[in-house]
Amino acid sequence: MSFLIKEVPFDSRPRERFKEYGVEALSNQELLSILLRCGMKNKSVIELSTEILCNYSLNDFKNISFDGLRSIKGIGEVKAMILICAFEFSKR
Repeated sequence: MSFLIKEVPFDSRPRERFKEYGVEALSNQELLSILLRCGMKNKSVIELSTEILCNYSLNDFKNISFDGLRSIKGIGEVKAMILICAFEFSKR
């Protein structure tokens, strides 16, 4: 079942939870949702984040390639670049 972020109660949305409770209170799914910013036509950003985290462990993200990210439906060039840069930034 697909849903829009607008359909999620306001205080349950990742950005609002960040502002209210801080980054430490966010789940991995919420952190990834904020990085991705938006989903795709038939998949909300929350659903996309959930799908990615079901297929990849956090350890997988340390070594995932640009092309590996691009192979995920809903991850285009820009989203892949953002994620690769975030991973590299966290390493440094």
